[in-house]
Amino acid sequence: MAEEFNIPDFLDRDFADIMDEMTADMPEDIDMSEGNHPYNLIAPTARQEEYFTGFILAEALKRVFPKFCEGYPEYVDYHAEVNGLQRKAATFATGKLVATGQPETVIPAGTVFSTMSTGDIPSVAFVSVEDTEVGGSGSAEILIRAAEAGTIGNVAENTIILQDSPIDGVESLTNPQATSGGIDEETDASLIERIAAYEEMQGLSFVGNDTDYKRWAEEVNGTGVATVVPPVEDDNSGTITIVLTDTLGKPATEELCQQVYDYIVSPEDRDKRKAPVNGAKLSVIPPVVVNISVTAEIELAEDATLETVKTEFLKNAAAYMAVVPEDKEVKYTKIGAILSVTGGVQDYTAASLQVNGGTENIAIAVNEFPQILAENVTFTESA
Repeated sequence: MAEEFNIPDFLDRDFADIMDEMTADMPEDIDMSEGNHPYNLIAPTARQEEYFTGFILAEALKRVFPKFCEGYPEYVDYHAEVNGLQRKAATFATGKLVATGQPETVIPAGTVFSTMSTGDIPSVAFVSVEDTEVGGSGSAEILIRAAEAGTIGNVAENTIILQDSPIDGVESLTNPQATSGGIDEETDASLIERIAAYEEMQGLSFVGNDTDYKRWAEEVNGTGVATVVPPVEDDNSGTITIVLTDTLGKPATEELCQQVYDYIVSPEDRDKRKAPVNGAKLSVIPPVVVNISVTAEIELAEDATLETVKTEFLKNAAAYMAVVPEDKEVKYTKIGAILSVTGGVQDYTAASLQVNGGTENIAIAVNEFPQILAENVTFTESA
């Protein structure tokens, strides 16, 4: 919940107070009652002063403090700049297409492909990043990047099937795997949180402690939560390990891990290096994925199906999985709560719900990330 801004006493002036001040020195025989000319002449000025002090100046004062700037991105950016920070830019989703066609057919860089538009959902465009030739086997693997940065470019497998301008010799195409890596621009709330964390650390160590590595990692575009893992007992290698998720709360890609490593170590330009010049080595890795299975017997609401319930449950559960590493466990009761508010679920019995085959909470280590896949969810309809 956003913190409330308390208006200073010197700005707490209403219309009546201002009118009293403006009429205090007027002759007593002047009729200042509402509707008369003297009142009508000064009342608009009093109204404007009330608005200026109670709103305009109050809003100007709020912009001085980062925590009150949400919704005013330009001011959040100003505060970030003062602290040597900047908003994380949106990133482009990438993936691969498999095209079939006549051997030696060339698919030029910059060729546009897209998903189909369905209902209110518009098509999503992708661009090939390099020239590709259909091989002798009659197929080619095309590297693609979303035309627009952000999560809009993360589309499911086998959905990119259209060519903007058909190429002679290309007979069919699709993406065998979902595209990934598309992250939206950092929100005001996220940047404000980083500004606050940075300001709290003023005067503290900036020489490479755990907090420094965490802050450096989370400054890179697309990063979510960076966790610095302490070395295991008897590990004398001096290696600092960062376990990284992306902004969506999913395990970071190999590319994102490399970007964080390069940002902190700066192997190509030592002047930009964040980590101490001598000492610790750095390893940036995604968390180990822990697959969570869920089985339940549910009573369906009217017009609901097991498939639609499963789809919504997976969406809601994914949001919970993103925050589990902070709690360090998957809570059985939380899974039950998610199921109970899933659309199409009329009821279920606690005795019929199992998470990983039981009813106990599941511990999640600091280097682990839980996920619930569709194939690991089994819903049956109660009799």
